[in-house]
Amino acid sequence: MPKIGEEEEKAAVECIRSRNLASYEYIVKFQEDFKKYIGSEYALAVSSGTAALHLALRALDIKEGNEVVVPSFNFVAAVNAIKYVNAKPVFIDIRKEDFCLNPDLLEKCLTPKTKAILLTHMFGNPCDMDKIMAFAKQHNLYVIEDCAESLGSEYNGKKLGAFGDISCFSFYGNKYITTGEGGMCVTNNEEFKKKIDSLRAQGKKEGRAERDRIGKPHFFHDFLGYNYRMTDLQAAVGIAQLKKMNKFIHDKRRVINVYNELLKDLDVELMKEHDGMRYNFWMYAVLFKNKEVRDRVVANFKKYEIPYREMFPVELPVTEDVFNRGLILPDSQEMNEEEIAFVVEKIKEVL
Repeated sequence: MPKIGEEEEKAAVECIRSRNLASYEYIVKFQEDFKKYIGSEYALAVSSGTAALHLALRALDIKEGNEVVVPSFNFVAAVNAIKYVNAKPVFIDIRKEDFCLNPDLLEKCLTPKTKAILLTHMFGNPCDMDKIMAFAKQHNLYVIEDCAESLGSEYNGKKLGAFGDISCFSFYGNKYITTGEGGMCVTNNEEFKKKIDSLRAQGKKEGRAERDRIGKPHFFHDFLGYNYRMTDLQAAVGIAQLKKMNKFIHDKRRVINVYNELLKDLDVELMKEHDGMRYNFWMYAVLFKNKEVRDRVVANFKKYEIPYREMFPVELPVTEDVFNRGLILPDSQEMNEEEIAFVVEKIKEVL
């Protein structure tokens, strides 16, 4: 869970006291800070991570008759967004070592109807962006990065979100930084930026930030759009949260390092960083020998009231195996070594 402190409270109060919660001032500032953090040309704040995915698909003109390749191991929001535009999701299996889309299987998913790859950097683990981007370029496909879980993670020195045609972030209450709800679309393409800007603001041609139009009425809308705008109040909190991002990741990595040290000699497969990558370790997942062992660990966690999460179920071989053997361990940034050791001890009791 994210940490909310005095800085966020102060920012929210200042915004409220301004008495103009629709001024757009804080949204512009949040967008500027965010694009600098990612290293992108444009960032557009929206109402949720799911809204960001929907807008990305609309901006790329993905519609009925198109297919979008999406990893099987996933939260439902990515698939829902594809269905919002009446396109067909085509599920691709994952790699066990990072829970991300297996790029070696992309060729098998390709059809004449394929228009985009919507990848997810699962648990903050970077996908193999070199292979995926090369494949997309070869076959003239769009790439959408679902970065809901991967803010701050890096691939070969670049922040995730800086690779795809459009990248989407979430600021839901369980993410590294939160605005309660909220999201962000990131792109380097000016045309996509203009489309998203308009779509998030009920279809105004120049969007919410450029509302004063010369020669046309203020309430002139060019096409079907959505009320997907972020509020200034949310953006004010987001500005304060983003300043703490590096500290948040530092604290989480401390927790993960303790876990890795205590679990390294046990019969458990651990999340490990690959060369050239830096994980944010949004969630810490492990794989046990088989489903029976995993279920016994779950039973022991329930006995001692230790929180945990299970994996995402889809009927593809690796995804199903990960679902059966995997478990997400408690990994709050504020856990101390004694608390982590207690969790590991309850795993040892089963093993």
